[in-house]
Amino acid sequence: MMRLTHFAPAFLCNLAYAVGNILSVGRRGKKPSISTLDTVFIYVLVETGLDLTKLAAVIHRSESVVKSAVDRVRGPINVVLRRTWFENRRRHVPDLGSSEPQVAIATDAVPFAVGKPHVRFEESKIYWDQHHGLYALKKEVSVLCNPPHYCVFAFPGFVGSRHDFAEYSQNAEARYAEYLKKTQAEITAFPQFPSLYWLQILDSGYMGDAHTNFGRVVLRKPSSMRDQQERDCNAERARIRVVVEQFFGRLKKLWGITVTPYRFDHTHFDVDVDNAILLTNEHIAAGNHL
Repeated sequence: MMRLTHFAPAFLCNLAYAVGNILSVGRRGKKPSISTLDTVFIYVLVETGLDLTKLAAVIHRSESVVKSAVDRVRGPINVVLRRTWFENRRRHVPDLGSSEPQVAIATDAVPFAVGKPHVRFEESKIYWDQHHGLYALKKEVSVLCNPPHYCVFAFPGFVGSRHDFAEYSQNAEARYAEYLKKTQAEITAFPQFPSLYWLQILDSGYMGDAHTNFGRVVLRKPSSMRDQQERDCNAERARIRVVVEQFFGRLKKLWGITVTPYRFDHTHFDVDVDNAILLTNEHIAAGNHL
């Protein structure tokens, strides 16, 4: 099971128990033909990229029954995982040996292929991500800079043609200011950092005024640096920011649904991709290796 789902049976059993509690509220009618535990197992296999048609054939169920089972649990799984990771987000603990100890989170947008939508060209072209050369929905994701490098934010998808900075600058203050504001305990624990906010680090594509109260560290383009000292500083900041890229790498290695063109209805996109992101957190928390 570990090889197929990336998780020990105990984790899947605990997840199925929590999902079952949600599904049991107000339940009426005929009992589902596939148990909650088996359905959670099936859903995680679908997240790994296993084809629904092939999966149905292996377990000797119709594709419609398996699809219905997946539809039944994707929402409750999301509720359970969000309770763990997003309702009480992990806080930044500064690395006093770092050159940028106040940088709390690294943020970037990641594209997920969706295939060309079957609509008129004028409607489909908004999904075209020119930078990556594919039809995509993108998600803005933020990862803790201190280990373990958990994802602490994953926002709703936006169309591939929209620039990452446009999405970020329109929403940054509302999305991040409350989290980045230091608690009284943090102010007391780290008096050497008198500012009211922790910092956020982004790549050079986020240059510009985002109208935020909190501070941002934005990587510079090589052409804008004048001397070796500035290049060294930028390189160190890039080393700090790389954790978000590493998180994306783990995400896409674990969950095939984030690599191949998304094949379900787009109304399920955010839940399925968020579940993959949050399951990646669980994979990190379990100390599992790729």
